Amino acid sequence: MAALTSFLTGLLSSIIRPILVEELGKLKLHITDSVERRAIYEKYDKESLELIEQANQATTTEEVRAHLRQLKAARAKLDY
Repeated sequence: MAALTSFLTGLLSSIIRPILVEELGKLKLHITDSVERRAIYEKYDKESLELIEQANQATTTEEVRAHLRQLKAARAKLDY
């Protein structure tokens, strides 16, 4: 009985281990991608907040429009 249990355990581990390794690899890639995306979003969020603040402090409509154009350009970069 012990030999059969050992055999079945070895057989199952040889089947399950590659599946687990593959899934863990996918999870690692997903986490890495998520962390990189978050860093990019934080960078653009900071830039956007600065542009919004500059637009709030602008004294002419031309200045406001210039800041809004910059904000629109920053958003376009984020879409890619």
